[in-house]
Amino acid sequence: ASALPEPGIEIELLGPDAVRISARRFARAVHVAAAALDASGGSLNFDDNFFDLLAGEARVVRARDGRRFDPTTLRVTSVRGTHAIAPAPAVLEEPVQRAAAAER
Repeated sequence: ASALPEPGIEIELLGPDAVRISARRFARAVHVAAAALDASGGSLNFDDNFFDLLAGEARVVRARDGRRFDPTTLRVTSVRGTHAIAPAPAVLEEPVQRAAAAER
């Protein structure tokens, strides 16, 4: 695992239940984790996890069962360690507000 180069993982919040993950180089065993926003407050499952990304590849991952996650707790890791954490709160506001407005 340590022989693998840093994959350059990036995340993009797509809404309160989805995130796009991309890698500039090969990323092995990518894992997504976040805390749920519902009353359980626990971690939640995503529709895909522990996947590989080829160089330049991107994947959209969604929270299961229509649940939403707290974007400030979003963590993306691979065998090289933690590569990306949630963007700054100001970056998160627009997609979350857009999603909330769409539900009204």
